[in-house]
Amino acid sequence: MTAMVEDSMFLKRLDVFSTYLLPWGEVGTLGDIQGEKVMDKFWLAVKVVILALIVVLVVQNIEVVHVQLLGWTIGMPMALLVVIIYLLGMISGRGLMGLIRRLRGKQGSHHH
Repeated sequence: MTAMVEDSMFLKRLDVFSTYLLPWGEVGTLGDIQGEKVMDKFWLAVKVVILALIVVLVVQNIEVVHVQLLGWTIGMPMALLVVIIYLLGMISGRGLMGLIRRLRGKQGSHHH
């Protein structure tokens, strides 16, 4: 196994104690490299599960719903409405957190 890693164009062996210069510039051991691979596989699995849930959401919610806002009526698939509401929530949440950080920063500068 180490022979395969040693021959990799991404890793450079630094000394006889199996320490490697990792592709992102850190120095690590073969265990660090294997740990990175495990975490990569874990996050890939998480992403696949989330993608599968999104596909199920879209497939099960294709019926058209009507949304009324200020006299306008818009018809759209329920799944699209859920995605739009999610994105609006992300944008507004990020804006709110930015506002809170700015207000805290201003309060901190007044106390000094």
